[in-house]
Amino acid sequence: MCLRLIILMNKPFTNKILTWYDVNGRKDLPWKINPSPYSIWISEVMLQQTQVVTVIPYFLKFMDRFPSIDVLARSQLDEVLGYWSGLGYYARARNIYRASRILYLDNKSIFPNSYDEIIKLPGIGRSTAGAILALAYKKKFSILDGNVKRVLSRYYRVKGTLEKASIQKKLWDLSDINTPTKSIAKYTQGIMDLGATICSRSKPKCNLCPLSINCLARIYHEQDLLPSKKLRQKKKKKDINLVVIIDNEKSILLEKRQERGIWGGLYSFPEILDGQTCTSWVKEKLGININRIDKLPPIRHSLTHYDLLIKPNKIKLDSRLPETKNDEQLYWHKVPVDNNIGIAKPISSLINNL
Repeated sequence: MCLRLIILMNKPFTNKILTWYDVNGRKDLPWKINPSPYSIWISEVMLQQTQVVTVIPYFLKFMDRFPSIDVLARSQLDEVLGYWSGLGYYARARNIYRASRILYLDNKSIFPNSYDEIIKLPGIGRSTAGAILALAYKKKFSILDGNVKRVLSRYYRVKGTLEKASIQKKLWDLSDINTPTKSIAKYTQGIMDLGATICSRSKPKCNLCPLSINCLARIYHEQDLLPSKKLRQKKKKKDINLVVIIDNEKSILLEKRQERGIWGGLYSFPEILDGQTCTSWVKEKLGININRIDKLPPIRHSLTHYDLLIKPNKIKLDSRLPETKNDEQLYWHKVPVDNNIGIAKPISSLINNL
C-alpha cells in the first residue's frame, strides 16, 4: 500500500477510535482507576499473552500485597511467584522482581519516564515500554501488542506472517503514523480495547466496528485470513513422574525447580528423572526404604510448547518426616501450603486433592 493512501486513511482511523473509546472503552478496569507508572507497568506485563478477564483477580491481589516498587523490591522472590501462581509465563514475575530491585537500588524506587531507561529493565520490550510511556506519562510512543497487530493488519490488509521482520516493520510504521500527538493515552487504550472486544481473533464484530467502512479486510472478506497465520508447530509430548510424599502429620515434600525449564523457579513435587525409580530416589534423598507406592490418576496439562502427562506416585509415611539429605532444594511444607511460595497450577490442584 502506498504511503499517500496510508496518510489519507490514518486520520479517520485515529479519530474514529477516539470517538468509539469515549462511548465504549473499558474505563472501569482496575489499572485505569488512579493509575500510576507502577500499576500500569504491572498490568502491561501481566497482560502479555494473557486475557484481561484472567489478569484482573491476579492484578488486584498482587497490588494489594505489593502496592509499590519499595514493597515489591523488599519482598522475597518466592512470595512474588506465589502471588503469580496460576497466571503462567513465570519469567514475567521473575523479571518484574529483578526490575524492582534495580529501581529500588539504583533509582530510589522511582519508575523512569524515558524510553532509553525503561527499555533496559528486564522483561520490557518496545511495545510494553511504549504502552507505559503513552498511558502513564502521556508521551507520544506507539505500541504493537497482539490486539493492535490484528486491527492494523485487517484495516490496511497487511499480508504475511507476523513473525517476518518486514511485516513487523510495516506494522510498526503504521502504528507510528496513526498514534496522535494529543489524546495519546485515550487512543492507546482505545485501539487495544477495540482489538480485544470488537476486532477479535475469531468472529470479529464488524457490524459494531467504527473502522468497518474503510477496513480493507472487510471489503475483501478476508477478516478470517488476517493477520496471516503461521503453521503451528506440533507440541512436544512430555511425561513427568512425580514422587508425592506425605508424612503422618500431613506435611508434604516439595522441590524448588531450577529457573530454566518447565515451571522455572516454582515449587513442585520432586520429579523422578530417567534412570531413577521412586524407591531409589527416596533412599538417596531421605535415607529410608519404602514398601508401598500408590499410583494416582495421571493429570494432563497443556503448556505453550508441551502437552504434559503428569504421573504422581504417592508414598505415605507412618512416621514423622525424615530430614532431607544433601539437597537444599527440598523442603517440607504443611498442608495447606501458604501463599509465600509459587506453585504450578496442576501441582496446586494435586495438593488440594490429597
